[in-house]
Amino acid sequence: YGRASRTGKPSLRLRAEQAPPSARARMAQDIARMDAMISEILDYAAVQARGATIAEPINLADLSGEVIDAFAPTSIPLDVTTRATVSAGVARVRRVLLNLVQNALRYGEEVVLEVSVEDGWSTIRVMDRGPGLEADDLEKVFEPFYRLERSRSRKTGGVGLGLSIARELALVDNGEVWLERRRGGGLTAVLRYPVQSHDFEAERP
Repeated sequence: YGRASRTGKPSLRLRAEQAPPSARARMAQDIARMDAMISEILDYAAVQARGATIAEPINLADLSGEVIDAFAPTSIPLDVTTRATVSAGVARVRRVLLNLVQNALRYGEEVVLEVSVEDGWSTIRVMDRGPGLEADDLEKVFEPFYRLERSRSRKTGGVGLGLSIARELALVDNGEVWLERRRGGGLTAVLRYPVQSHDFEAERP
């Protein structure tokens, strides 16, 4: 990044502002990409430290709706078959969902969220249509810094930590994350947590 100027602005940004117009846009894109990469690495380091594991009752349907709203004006359908409640850290679950939805939007199309309860698990499926992945890559993409040689996306970014962060955060709350190939093309990211054993509404004042 280089040393910061006296105004506190990194010298690389300052050089970009002073560059010829033909090079300015490219330099700005490079800086934004480096910012995203550094942020991703710092986030992964923070997740590795785990920190506090405070949990609270969460309605996954409500939280999924909040996450979808964060991507407006992009329209993402939400299919809720039943109330799905868990005991987890709301900030952690929100971050996992944000990562999974961002991943689906970046690499696929026609993203849909589905919330259900199955065999003692409250489950969210983030489904997309697109090139998908080879079967051998479905687990490899969760490895830190793993990047496919052939990107699913027309755009690239990050350093291969988004899915690693999602899985680590889910594990804090006894959750699981994995990817499945979707029939008809695309991927399904499955996020699930143990169903809360007592009634969610009862804990509300």
